Amino acid sequence: MPRHRDAHPMTRSVWLKADDEVGDWTERKRRITAGLEAGVDWVLVDEADVARVRELG
Repeated sequence: MPRHRDAHPMTRSVWLKADDEVGDWTERKRRITAGLEAGVDWVLVDEADVARVRELG
């Protein structure tokens, strides 16, 4: 059966929670690094950590 011309294939985004509820910066950094290496799409962090996370990649 042909697809409707406006139909989009299903996609999903993987989010990683790494805010202050996760632990101290060392624990958050470990989680973020593992997530980035695994290909997460988005990392949810506290505003104070944004610059640090950008440095990680």
